[in-house]
Formats: sequence, C-alpha cells, structure tokens
Amino acid sequence: MTESEKTLEQALRKDLQALLKDLKKSRQRLVLAESCTGGLLASLLSEIPGVSDFFCGSQVVYRDDSKHSWLRVKRKTLKTYSAVSRETAHEMCEGILMATPEAQVGGAITGYLGPKGKNVGLIYIAAMVRGDDAPTIQEFSILPEVNPRGLQANAALRLKRRVMGARLLIFLVRTLLK
Repeated sequence: MTESEKTLEQALRKDLQALLKDLKKSRQRLVLAESCTGGLLASLLSEIPGVSDFFCGSQVVYRDDSKHSWLRVKRKTLKTYSAVSRETAHEMCEGILMATPEAQVGGAITGYLGPKGKNVGLIYIAAMVRGDDAPTIQEFSILPEVNPRGLQANAALRLKRRVMGARLLIFLVRTLLK
C-alpha cells in the first residue's frame, strides 16, 4: 500500500469514528446499500468494537437483479436511468431502510469506478432519515480524467475512488444527523 493509499484509509477510518460518535449522540442506527464500494464501509465498520449498537449492516449490490430483488429498485428505473443514476440511488436508499426496520438512517452509493467504460468516476450517493419525504442525493465525479496505465495503477486508482466515494457518503449521512 502506498503512502497516499494509507493516508486515504486513515482518513476514512477517522471519518467512520466521527460517524459513530454522531450516531451514538443522536441515538440512531445506520444501514447501508453499497454498490461501487463493494462493502468497504461495512468491512471497516465491523472492525470497530461495539459498532453493532449503531450499525445494522450493509447490502452489497453490484448487479441490477440484486438491486431489484434485495432493495426493490424498480426494473423500469434500472432500464430507463441505469444502475448508476440519481433515481437508482434514491430507490436503493429507500429500499434498504424498508428492509431494515431497526435502522433510522439509511445510506446508498452507486457508481462507475473504472478503470474502463463511460462516465468513469461518476457516483451517486443518497442518505435519509426514516420519516423524511425523500433521500438527499448528491452526484460526484471522482478523478474522471485520470487514466493510468497498467494493472497496478488501475487498481490503485479504483481503490482511491472507492475510498473517496465512501468518505462522501459518510459526510452526507453526518450532515443529516446534525
């Protein structure tokens, strides 16, 4: 792991500690739906002692069928807007909260992290507190212009995009808890 990757991971762990502090203070529990982060947030959260008091879990949903059957994202939404869209992030967030009655806060992330394809670096994050009319949704483009050569460089860039996306989702959830 390079120094910049270590720095990013340390920043993500610090963000997670701050998120847990906010959840504890607000006496709320979080549930996540992760697509492009591939369970990164759940993996790191599970390393923190006592996290189960404030973290219910995470669904990792890469494929459209998983998004539909596990989170009730409408097939029409996936076909009309794609798996990486504001609409899909919205339905993922609502779906994970519906599937987890003990959670008061839901978060979702979907995106294209590359290394190849259209709109590489594009992510959508959504977060909501149970009872809100709709989730807050944000669109970001994470290092879209970077096009590294070689497998190692591609893997490093993908990791950076995953961590940055995870940090953005944490930030959005934290803003709703304030």
